[in-house]
Amino acid sequence: MIGIISKIYTGLQWRFNQWIYYPYIRPHIIAFKQWRYLKYLRKKDVINVVFFPMNVAMWKCQHLYDLLKQDNRFRLYVFLAPARPYSYEDRCADLQAMRAYFTQHNVPYVDFELEKGKEPVDVYSIVNPDILFHAQPYESTIDECYSFMHFTDRLLCHVPYGFYATNVHFYNYNSLFNNVAWRLYYPTDETKNLARRYLYNHGRNVVVVGYPSIDDYVLPAITNPWKIKDKNIKRIIWAPHFTILKGLGFSQRSNFLNMAGFMQQLAMEYSDKVTIAFKPHPRLYTELVKHLDWGEERTNEYYDFWRNSPTSQLETGDFVDLFKGSDAMIHDSASFIFDYLYFNKPVMYDNPDIEGAKATANETGKAAYDVHYTVSCNDDIKRFIDDVVLAGNDPLKPKREEYYKQYLLPPNGKTVAQNIYDDLVKSLFK
Repeated sequence: MIGIISKIYTGLQWRFNQWIYYPYIRPHIIAFKQWRYLKYLRKKDVINVVFFPMNVAMWKCQHLYDLLKQDNRFRLYVFLAPARPYSYEDRCADLQAMRAYFTQHNVPYVDFELEKGKEPVDVYSIVNPDILFHAQPYESTIDECYSFMHFTDRLLCHVPYGFYATNVHFYNYNSLFNNVAWRLYYPTDETKNLARRYLYNHGRNVVVVGYPSIDDYVLPAITNPWKIKDKNIKRIIWAPHFTILKGLGFSQRSNFLNMAGFMQQLAMEYSDKVTIAFKPHPRLYTELVKHLDWGEERTNEYYDFWRNSPTSQLETGDFVDLFKGSDAMIHDSASFIFDYLYFNKPVMYDNPDIEGAKATANETGKAAYDVHYTVSCNDDIKRFIDDVVLAGNDPLKPKREEYYKQYLLPPNGKTVAQNIYDDLVKSLFK
């Protein structure tokens, strides 16, 4: 009898936690702690702001950092935090790329000496943080000591590194972080409305500022990362996603396994007309190494093909100048369906299941897919290169221009960084 009562009690306790405490009570407790801390912050002369960049491609706060740096009311700290789900090799490569990037941009950072077997540096040993910017709104993406759960009594902020294309309520919206964060700086009114619909807190922490990448896109290119400098050679980016199989916590999106060999052939076949930059999602390497038909050796050989070919290239870091110098893109990425539209260049979505992608897309995402060229077989990719890229027949160009005006311009006639900065100042220094 006691055992039955114990099981009933345990079951009721689990349901209480899952249905009431975690979604409703805990976020309110954290929100109260943050409200109380905000009142304290408004009395401080200097506010400590911490950023956790995961890799160069996901770092979207450089322009915000530059604005805050000019304001002596803010003291800034950058802690390198490579993505925990990635392979050791990928994490080390991301660390090297971030060190080079922040050194180039004169940004002091707190290193993570993973290659020496060291643990990440404890934040509180360096600074007593007031505001913390996380690159992703999940618990498991960075090392445990940097998890937002250690800072729930401080002000948590998030600037999405990608443009949300879907309306999947948990991964994009109703996570614990999104419910407890002090500020979510979202790109559009639609994403704010979806947050209102899905979040337990009804999106009270969402501020619409625009998509942060546009602050980089409107600037002149700093470098020319293209290996082939001949302007008569067309430059195409191929950017496959990492979701090569189901069961990664995401729906299968990537068509890489069907495209890998074909794209190699195209790179060689069109080498006198086209150069292709292989721009994989940062996590693709990790997933290929774990794949039964690929593994580390085959994956390294494949990446080396693009790295060492005289007429093609491998790109694993920042992509802004790569986009600016390109002529077209082929991809199956959710965030790149928006990113590349800022440049109004021909773009193809290379997964034949585009209707499957649109099924979970929000309205902004569906409209973005509609201005992409689509593929039903590999011959469609060749036709895209021959007719659109090489011959210049681009019937979707006017539709892309209209999409840009309707969906992609940031609000208030300001940069995204300025919108975020203005909100911080208005909220902290009343």
